[in-house]
Amino acid sequence: MPRRLVVNGTKARQCRDKADLTQEQAAVHLGLAASSIRRIENGAESVHLTTLGKLARLYKIGPEKLLKWV
Repeated sequence: MPRRLVVNGTKARQCRDKADLTQEQAAVHLGLAASSIRRIENGAESVHLTTLGKLARLYKIGPEKLLKWV
């Protein structure tokens, strides 16, 4: 079963804003629905490792910076 990771939604939103992307634009780049971006940023949806990597590449940061550490 694939592992799912919890993203720090606030950090993801800040990175998306810094990249000057809307949720819809980020979704297109990642091949996701805009509603998925919204749920990730609200902490309601976890992500696969591959999606975490895609987010990090899109935002030009290390993937560890997007993880929510509990």
